[in-house]
Amino acid sequence: MVTTKNKNPVTPEGKDFKENAPLYIVDGKEMSSIGNSPENIQSMTILKDQSAIRLYGKKARNGVVVITTKNKNPVIHGWKDFGESAPLYIVNGKETSSIGNISPENIQSMTILKDQSAISMFGEKARDGVVVIITTKK
Repeated sequence: MVTTKNKNPVTPEGKDFKENAPLYIVDGKEMSSIGNSPENIQSMTILKDQSAIRLYGKKARNGVVVITTKNKNPVIHGWKDFGESAPLYIVNGKETSSIGNISPENIQSMTILKDQSAISMFGEKARDGVVVIITTKK
């Protein structure tokens, strides 16, 4: 279901749509449709191809629509969700073992580095990627 400007819901129908529908993730939970008014959506991310499948498995073969609403904290999938390797976390220029204590409201920016760009900047300890966070409160 998609809500238009005049707030009337539009639900795509038909066998082809249902068989090829993307996976909807709203505030970290799998949903059968979006079901939110545009005013309530803080952010929306579209994942497709291998990036979607890598995060959500085969059920994401038709893509993923990830929505964070304004009244919920964002859900960040971490290394515990997908395996034993962990990224390197850098918060305000300092290496840290966890980012779980950082409130989303205090994040000014977040950058993800992977592959050679991560290793060239931080060495071999960054082989599983780097999450660089700058907070508004230092």
